[in-house]
Amino acid sequence: MTEPNLSDVLDRAVADKVVGPPRIDAIRSGAARIRRRRRAGVAGAVAAIVAVAGGTAFLAQGPAATQPPVAADPPAGPTRLVGIGQVAVAVPVTWGRNAVRCGGTPTKDTVVIDLRHLTFCMAPRPKDTESIELAGGNPKRFAFRSEEVVEIGGVRAERQRTTCAPGALNRVETCSGAVYFPTLGVIIHAQSSTDAATVDRMLGWVTVAPDRVGVPEPWYHEKQSASPSGTKYLEQLKALGLRPVVETKKASGQFAGDLLDVRPAPGTVLTPGAAVTVVVVG
Repeated sequence: MTEPNLSDVLDRAVADKVVGPPRIDAIRSGAARIRRRRRAGVAGAVAAIVAVAGGTAFLAQGPAATQPPVAADPPAGPTRLVGIGQVAVAVPVTWGRNAVRCGGTPTKDTVVIDLRHLTFCMAPRPKDTESIELAGGNPKRFAFRSEEVVEIGGVRAERQRTTCAPGALNRVETCSGAVYFPTLGVIIHAQSSTDAATVDRMLGWVTVAPDRVGVPEPWYHEKQSASPSGTKYLEQLKALGLRPVVETKKASGQFAGDLLDVRPAPGTVLTPGAAVTVVVVG
């Protein structure tokens, strides 16, 4: 993906602003041009690029490597960007946000980020339901295994192959796959109760946007039982190039500096230097 194409596409896509399919097509078109140039220049290389789609290059080393499934289609209809730091994913505008119940089981197609309160129970996943979760920090929370090395937007990433298993309650088969960016500390975890191809297609919506910043979720660096630290979150926002604006609020039963709220919501995609309001106990 070339810088001019990415900038042109993303300059008009922030937060939940509607982004029509032609803009996603522009991303795919840029990736296709890169693919043609790479194939012409590395025909004799030992490490070969075995597939490029949606700005994602799957890298193979030696004859034992296998080619993973590759996504080829952008989301149907208008989309919106959701991201953490420079990692973003284009999801259909019809999708919900955190439309989940119990331990995070989706009730409809949804993007999932910054789940603050979960009810610990079991619920069956509906058939033909898709979800994409974005998270920062340690990918082990998703039982992540690095099985392929890929390149997305010029950034090295690790891919866990898509696998499927029947649900424990209703036996509806759910397929899962993930992409993790070690240098950026972000994981994208996709699940589908439609089929494995849908998971691979959703992971093809992931991109790296160097001129955009997704508001991170503040809970990732804390233990589950701990109150989130406003100080840590302010440092994280500054490191990503955002401008934190602090508001204080009284709250009983919490310590000074504990984080209460973030505006705009985590996942909102902004330009560098944009203000993010952080409400802390004061």
